[in-house]
Amino acid sequence: MERKNYLNGRVILPSGKWKSEKLYSSAYTPKSDKLSVIIMSEEKYESKITSSSSSAKVVYESLGNLSNIERVRHLIPEDKISDIEIEEDAIRFKVDGLGQKVQVRLVDRKENDTLKFLIDSAVVQANLWIQMKQVKEGDTRLKLTLKSNIPTMFKMMLGRKVQDGIDQAADMLAQMPFDKWSDDTKIENS
Repeated sequence: MERKNYLNGRVILPSGKWKSEKLYSSAYTPKSDKLSVIIMSEEKYESKITSSSSSAKVVYESLGNLSNIERVRHLIPEDKISDIEIEEDAIRFKVDGLGQKVQVRLVDRKENDTLKFLIDSAVVQANLWIQMKQVKEGDTRLKLTLKSNIPTMFKMMLGRKVQDGIDQAADMLAQMPFDKWSDDTKIENS
């Protein structure tokens, strides 16, 4: 029997019919030729709103060029993230425990307002938005939104962890000294 893969929210069942009412993923069980169908659900996680002392323009220019990650690369825990490759619009890395490379690619931008990233690996695919709004001089509000398809059976187990992670990322971005990124200084851990 030919193996059929998940494609655009549809899977070919052994009968040859397409199923597309919900997002499905498929895999064959190791001891049989039967198809296992995993129901996926689209989940959206929004961070709390944080505040950066940098202007929206400086935050946008700093985060809109992923090669700026070189400035904080030494702060990334090597036991959790390795094999980092950085380009202007993409970063690839291996996550401990995942065993596969993850790519984060900048796919869309709205000047001084929004950066949209695609997170892609064999295991996960998601979109991440970083929204910024300058409310006054020295006060730019930041919000992160993550949208991903996850297996319904893992939603309860992962939901809180993903929410905590996106809130921590928003806190971390709010603390970044983006104003220092305009020169070639290496950002030290504070």
